[in-house]
Amino acid sequence: MLQTEITNADRQLGRAIQKMCERPETMTRQEALRFIEDHRDELEVAFQGTTLAMAVVHVEHRLLWTAGLGNSTVAISTHTSDRIRPQAEKLCDIHTLRDSQEYSAVSSSHPDETIADKEMRVLGLSEVTRAIGNFHLKLPRDYLEYLFQYLPHTGPGGTPLKDYVSSIRSPPYISSRPSVRFVDLEPRWRSRPFLMLFTDGVDRLVDGSTVFNPGVHSGADPADVVASILFDKRGAFSDKLEAALGHKVDYRWDDVRANAIIGNLLGGADVERLERVLAAQSMEPAGDGRGVREAFRIDDTSLILCDLKYLYAKCANSAVPDKARSV
Repeated sequence: MLQTEITNADRQLGRAIQKMCERPETMTRQEALRFIEDHRDELEVAFQGTTLAMAVVHVEHRLLWTAGLGNSTVAISTHTSDRIRPQAEKLCDIHTLRDSQEYSAVSSSHPDETIADKEMRVLGLSEVTRAIGNFHLKLPRDYLEYLFQYLPHTGPGGTPLKDYVSSIRSPPYISSRPSVRFVDLEPRWRSRPFLMLFTDGVDRLVDGSTVFNPGVHSGADPADVVASILFDKRGAFSDKLEAALGHKVDYRWDDVRANAIIGNLLGGADVERLERVLAAQSMEPAGDGRGVREAFRIDDTSLILCDLKYLYAKCANSAVPDKARSV
């Protein structure tokens, strides 16, 4: 049901665009620009798209459902029996052409076409193979050629959208079918399960090849690194984390755990790295839209943590009447 609801929501968005503009090929450039002006919000949502990482928790019955689209991560971390070393498990697949199964699935649907560019982007435009939106890669080519290309956006490196029109031969190239997972939390309950949801900006910081070490990949698992920082209070994993991140971890970074993790991914105890991050984020990009950010790229970096046992206790406590709670 969760998978169906997500897919249907995306389809409704696409149908709304097609209903508003049934035959984009009949519009002149000026008519297309006026149409965009009248329906900018809807067209922007349909064009830009989004990944998805979500979880539905029934804390009373200790049940968990997750869903993911694109390159954001849903993972769960628990303590092992030694109560020291955490274990992290990704609950949803990552949907990019760098995944061999995903590449095979997309390529087999378009056997006579070159699907990936050298950066493994779908037709040179999308880093993900599944998303909500991205309808310039889902709808017939006429929508990109006569409508979407006039939006104030470009492809990677500032390439005009019109240059991609000839590549659209047999859409859709992007799917909205999410990866879903059901987890019975009962066997994990004594191991203090933590739910972790984060965007690919976390992956990029752990990988390091587009941030501090251009072209050099750390090879570390982002979920494992996040879990290690989350649970390591005594520095037991400091050597492992330093090897993965290239800098020392500061366990006093922030009392808010999500902030502490992001801070340690960005530089931890390495003041020079943190200064480089602040300097890069304060600089304006060059005229081509790339500038300094291309060599020092920090993508959207969002992280959500949920202590499931704490959530259970809060929910149970809120269900108790005030008088009974005070006894």
